[in-house]
Amino acid sequence: QLLEMIEESLYQANHLVNFAIPFQDVQKMNLLRESAIIIKSEQDENNFLVTAKVSDHILELLKAYQK
Repeated sequence: QLLEMIEESLYQANHLVNFAIPFQDVQKMNLLRESAIIIKSEQDENNFLVTAKVSDHILELLKAYQK
């Protein structure tokens, strides 16, 4: 079922978003790797700098992580 959700998320990825994810936030980075279409990934001193296409659902999950 999780696989279905991920496939659906990739299919519906319609938001191009820039993320700055701290290196220690492994869980969030893994979620992004599994359920987004990563366009570009770089890093600065402290963060992964990721440009990715994400679905509404994944965007909501990622926002929830930030709180």
